[in-house]
Amino acid sequence: MTDWFAVDGLIPHGFCLSWDPNLMAVVVLSNALITIAYMMVTGILVRAAMGSEPAMPRWVYWSFAAFIFCCGVSHVLDDVTLWLPVYRLQAAVLAVTALVSLFAAAMPISLWITREASKWR
Repeated sequence: MTDWFAVDGLIPHGFCLSWDPNLMAVVVLSNALITIAYMMVTGILVRAAMGSEPAMPRWVYWSFAAFIFCCGVSHVLDDVTLWLPVYRLQAAVLAVTALVSLFAAAMPISLWITREASKWR
């Protein structure tokens, strides 16, 4: 079993940036602001999904909320890897984000196809 938190033989990403304080500040601040925005949008989608009469099926809201939440977590890990080389964990989160992203992208398309097909009945 792989230890996703293992850092053996790995170096923090900060080395790649030569620990430049200005560059690291821009990266950390940008990732933090992106994460805050993602979490705010996630909250809005969850609230809409839990409303009494959502405009779309609830699973559409939930799939987009999961997608955006995973994107936010990936940005948090971008910052974490500046100091702690948890690249295996980051890779696992990116893989989950990729799968959730594909699901979130495909589900509205399938909904649209289903609605279009029902017009021909």
